[in-house]
Amino acid sequence: ETIYEVVVPEAGFLSVSVRDGTGVDIDPHLLTSMDPEDCVARDDHDFGTLVEAGTYYVVADTYAGEFNGGDYRIDIGLVVPSQGSCAMQTGTMQRLYGRGPLTMPATGPVVKEAHLVTDEEGYGSGWPSSINAGMTEHYDLSQGNSGLVMRRTQSWAPQESSQYGQGSTGAKLPVEDEAWYVNMLWANRPAGGTRMIIQANGRTVVASGGYETGPFAGDHIAGVTEEVHFYLGTGHLSEMTVGFAVDEDLPLGPIDCD
Repeated sequence: ETIYEVVVPEAGFLSVSVRDGTGVDIDPHLLTSMDPEDCVARDDHDFGTLVEAGTYYVVADTYAGEFNGGDYRIDIGLVVPSQGSCAMQTGTMQRLYGRGPLTMPATGPVVKEAHLVTDEEGYGSGWPSSINAGMTEHYDLSQGNSGLVMRRTQSWAPQESSQYGQGSTGAKLPVEDEAWYVNMLWANRPAGGTRMIIQANGRTVVASGGYETGPFAGDHIAGVTEEVHFYLGTGHLSEMTVGFAVDEDLPLGPIDCD
């Protein structure tokens, strides 16, 4: 075991992720004291949990003793939710491909979306050469910008009729929008960066709409990034509520609603 003391300066979402090599199996744990009975979170690869200010202990532990030990990388992050109004606009949103109008805010299955290239990737006027090219660097960039630590596994958006990692606008996203983007099958795509509210499991995220269109299936109301799913504690096709924010000045990411 290796134990890391973590001092949390204010309440927020503490996340931990371990990257280990072949034959290495390191599991992260979070404790509120050095007593093993005070373990409040653990997982094989990553976890995130809401915490109060205070001192915590992150333990990197082999699954089966010395036989699974070896080199590893552990990342620890804290995201402090903003505070603001989570009010959503009411009305009807027209959808493409004859899917019919959607009453907003809408509640239903939401897919897990792929990653989109940001304006800080270093590709210039080009794009990734394959579905996974440069993904490790992209994960690190996203993590460093958002402060959200997790085991990211999604690849670039598929090439189809565009480029790998390219959204509907054909342009690269601002890096701060990419971790928290949301797409819908909007007939009239809103401007990139339009603030939207995503809710599930008693938690809320302010997301950035207008960069991508989809999903194609009419019974899937929207798509969000794996980062949004991770914070909300949801997965692919979980039921969520999605709506256009009344307040367009809300910062992106987790929010505690007034």
